[in-house]
Amino acid sequence: MIVKYYPLSLKEYIVTDTKGNTTEYYYDEQDRLTKSTRNRYSIYETNLDYTYQMEEMEPESGVFVPTMTIQDEKGNISKNIYDGLGNIVRQAKLINDVWTVIFERKYDAFGREYYNDRRDRLNDIDALVSQNMAFNDWGMVKSIQYNDGHFEYNDYDPITMQSTLWQESATEKTASTVTQYNVNGAVTAQWKINSLGQNIGIKNYHYDGLAQLRSIVDDAGVFLTYDYDSYGRVTHTTLADDTTIRKVYAGHTNEKLITHIYADDRLLGEQTFDGLGRLKTSTVANRTQQFKYELDKACPYWTLTQDGQELQYEYITELGNVVRSVKDKDALILQEMTYDPVSGDLLTGVSAEGIKFVNTYNNDSTLATETFTDNGRTVSTNYTFSGNGILLDYTGVDNNNRHSTFNVLGQCLNITEGNITLDNEFDTLGRIKKITTTDSQFSTVSMMEIHYDEFSREWTRSFSCGGQKRSVEQLYYPDDALKTRITREGEAVLLREEFVYTNRNQLYTYSATGEQLPVDKFGNEITNQVYTYDGLGNIKDITTTFADGENFTEYHYDLNDPCQLKRVVNSHAAYPKETLLEYDLAGRLTTNEVGNTLTYDALGRLQQILSGVKILATYHYDAMDRMVRQLAQDGANTQLYYREGSVISQYNADNAASSEFVKVANTMFARKDSADSQLYLADFKGTPLSQVDSQSKAIADAGFTAFGANTNDVLPAWSPAFNGQLRDPVTGYYHLGSGYRAYNPELMRFNTPDSWSPFGEGGINPYAYCRNDPINFIDPTGHISWQAGVSIGFSVLSILLTVFTAGAAIIVEGGVAAAVASAGVAALVLGSVKVVGNVASITSKALEETNPDVANAFSWVSRACSLISFGSTVKKVPGYIKEAPEKVLETWSKVRGRTGSYSVTKVHDTRSLMIRTADRYLEVMDSTAFSVGYHVLTGGTKTGIKIYDYVSQKKEDTTSGQAGSDTPTADITNNTLTSTSDLKNSAIENYYLSSTGMQSGDNSGLEPLYSAQKNDMTNTLAPLTAQLKTSGVRLVNKNSLVPWLSTVETKM
Repeated sequence: MIVKYYPLSLKEYIVTDTKGNTTEYYYDEQDRLTKSTRNRYSIYETNLDYTYQMEEMEPESGVFVPTMTIQDEKGNISKNIYDGLGNIVRQAKLINDVWTVIFERKYDAFGREYYNDRRDRLNDIDALVSQNMAFNDWGMVKSIQYNDGHFEYNDYDPITMQSTLWQESATEKTASTVTQYNVNGAVTAQWKINSLGQNIGIKNYHYDGLAQLRSIVDDAGVFLTYDYDSYGRVTHTTLADDTTIRKVYAGHTNEKLITHIYADDRLLGEQTFDGLGRLKTSTVANRTQQFKYELDKACPYWTLTQDGQELQYEYITELGNVVRSVKDKDALILQEMTYDPVSGDLLTGVSAEGIKFVNTYNNDSTLATETFTDNGRTVSTNYTFSGNGILLDYTGVDNNNRHSTFNVLGQCLNITEGNITLDNEFDTLGRIKKITTTDSQFSTVSMMEIHYDEFSREWTRSFSCGGQKRSVEQLYYPDDALKTRITREGEAVLLREEFVYTNRNQLYTYSATGEQLPVDKFGNEITNQVYTYDGLGNIKDITTTFADGENFTEYHYDLNDPCQLKRVVNSHAAYPKETLLEYDLAGRLTTNEVGNTLTYDALGRLQQILSGVKILATYHYDAMDRMVRQLAQDGANTQLYYREGSVISQYNADNAASSEFVKVANTMFARKDSADSQLYLADFKGTPLSQVDSQSKAIADAGFTAFGANTNDVLPAWSPAFNGQLRDPVTGYYHLGSGYRAYNPELMRFNTPDSWSPFGEGGINPYAYCRNDPINFIDPTGHISWQAGVSIGFSVLSILLTVFTAGAAIIVEGGVAAAVASAGVAALVLGSVKVVGNVASITSKALEETNPDVANAFSWVSRACSLISFGSTVKKVPGYIKEAPEKVLETWSKVRGRTGSYSVTKVHDTRSLMIRTADRYLEVMDSTAFSVGYHVLTGGTKTGIKIYDYVSQKKEDTTSGQAGSDTPTADITNNTLTSTSDLKNSAIENYYLSSTGMQSGDNSGLEPLYSAQKNDMTNTLAPLTAQLKTSGVRLVNKNSLVPWLSTVETKM
């Protein structure tokens, strides 16, 4: 990064980043930023204009306050209104030429924020959610009251350093969660207290003197242990079954660039890096991928895949290295994309087959229309969003409109899509309690009711339609893993399932009793299964008990690739005695369990399924790697259409028949065909359990084995099935990640290896599905699994159907995202910190074995979030609240070990946080100035996160830096205090890093981050520039009300 400064003020003038992009800054006579221009004189030029004036707070009030108005290149205009102390008290957007207030804050006489609200216009409803905070004698927030009447409590004692959290309304109260902290603000123990007063689900965390996590031990004695090198990098992880994962890092850097990874001293993979930390080669088993770079570029322009395919990449550096095109070795364009040069919005995409999509956007970058062209058919969709990005109306490819209505609390009360209507009801804690689905065409009505246990986990989900009843009851272990599931028809038990897990949370035993036992593909009713695993997470053998016999299945793996399944041996006469599997050079399955041949295209996507020379199915993809069409042997030419990463419509070109899915996230409530409709009861993971034909009112029960193999033919072709994912009617596979890779429920593993394994979050086993726990986890992306709904403390449906209480906690296409509301991409708003924390916790659990650094960071984030919004007085809460954004930034920047690049961008304004990614965003504006998001971009090995952190520019009250606030004082680049012995001894000015940015002056409660002379601006600037050079954080005028931009870019 190159920075040029104005000669007198030493304010930045031109900043050139590592990609060669320039940003110019212009200021007024008061040193306030008036304009920033990026990439001047190019087609990618963008401008932000800032204006300042004094305006009346209210009409005719006589009270004038400072305001800052920001206008971007697209004409979007927003205004921040401040009080006399520089606190933002209101923000408004100019929508349809009318200033619309989107949030407001109020402060008490001590400067504490005691009230805030968030607002939006949702069709004809003005929605608002507010928080009123009460404080304890320590000056900390002890409770938050929402305008729906419910409270969130945090009983935090700074003496015992224990926090007890629960929710309560006039009629309901949840159980409590207790967290024990140490003096550093790290969690040392966490447990729940049930209604009997018993402590359950205890988990203990142990640290060394450097505050490094050394072990995690639960109340059952299950443990994980970690060893570190001198740079704080994890070198050994010992799992609960004594399997040891060992990592070796590149010797030329202290970054976490893994060169070798072992499991019990068996080499799983190795990588090489150049001097800039860019990945050159990656070898897993005997499969090697190579990368080449231009001299000063972070992204590879050429790759050689494991099977010898040469691919050439072209990027647009001005838009953050988005991919412009992908070509083969003969320069044939396989994928080509165009983007809006100002906003970076994806405009068009064309594949080599001519499959094309065209997107248009509103000025605020919300999607306006999509047009799809494939197989001679062109169709379009339309979107309508609110001012804050909530999806209000959607017109699908069949011209059916989806319309949502909301109440004044931002809860979605109704969704109407053609002849299907969903009516939603919420309990007094804001959780969804009832959904009524109505098919007006056939006057069919079904009702689903959800009841929760004391920990807000789903207890029962009941379904009724025309006098027919089904219900599912779920019981849990203390760690929230599902223990028992009982499916009933009325009072009669149809199926009772029991689950036991290994100490590595893998499914160990599955037992079933009742009338509707799961059935294998040979017609045998399964009553019990026992699974055993090796240290790599491979299934070694399964003992399956039938009503009239038993099958013992052995699994054998390749000697050179210990996770690649090569042979399956069965003992039961109905099963083939031996099944041999074959793979290509890239580790992709080419001969499957029934002897069919699988072929793949140059980009590694499934292309054809053949039986001998007969083609059973051919698959086609668009430029975003989404599977958009299957041509089957029987002539079925099925086209698939997506909304926000999920298939919501299909069209059969052979007979012009179409189907639409009425869905919220992965849960399908109805399917509309050309002449009929079906209504569904689904479990908490989105798996359809029962189906009702709207016309005949007949009910049929679907069935699946523990790992998702279909046990009957109740569900139509290409319907959402196990875990809410589409089931291929030809193969029975689930094409996860919109076609990224296929999950094979018969083999209970993926057909192709994960590009994130074994070095990243995909885990040490590239083929394993959901870490061998398909009961509690889902994996819609094909990359990383997460626990579905049982430990969120808020059901997924509640989250998605409540706009303002936020929607995180679900996985959408591209990775862990939190953030769709009412099935639309939406801003997370008030009340969402608790939910975000649970998402972080879930993510942490998924990563504990493979990446404890990331797991520890997100566990740490979850602990911070567990205070809900009890941090409005940031200076008085434990340090991890204030340190969280920087801590996650720092941790994230050190765990990358793969190709690609990412950037962390922070735009500072006032105590809020918004996290964006290239295709999705998580936005949190709460009273704590804290939140966190975790996102993984699509496209194989590239990962990214962008954080926009708003921090007040006013000079903070000195109480913000008093002892006990745990404000970080270490150098954020290397976690060490900088020596000032080389500075001159005259007139030293101390600088401090506080929750509101860089501060100077006499903050006696803190150690200085760095020191400089008061009377020498050059020397004042030099130490900070030197320390923060690698991170790119820039000095600002702390007394201005101007937002400042700092960008950290790390290249791999």
